Amino acid sequence: STESIHRESGDDGFTLEDILTEGSMEEDLVEKIALKEANETDYWLELLYKTNYITEDVYKDYTSLCTNLRVTLISSIKTAKQNAENK
Repeated sequence: STESIHRESGDDGFTLEDILTEGSMEEDLVEKIALKEANETDYWLELLYKTNYITEDVYKDYTSLCTNLRVTLISSIKTAKQNAENK
């Protein structure tokens, strides 16, 4: 069941402290949080696909969306860092 997968994972997500200890800049904190969430979503999609909870088509559609989101977020983070360096 979904509940047993969650219990077995031992992962309750990440905390704000996880982000802050990475030395994030204030300007890109939201993007870094969103990027971590997108990465975690991709992990769970793969797990759901491998355990036959979702079809291959659903898996491909949503992992494609996650990939596009990560590309956009990474670009945004880089831009924020460049803007902060130029201040």
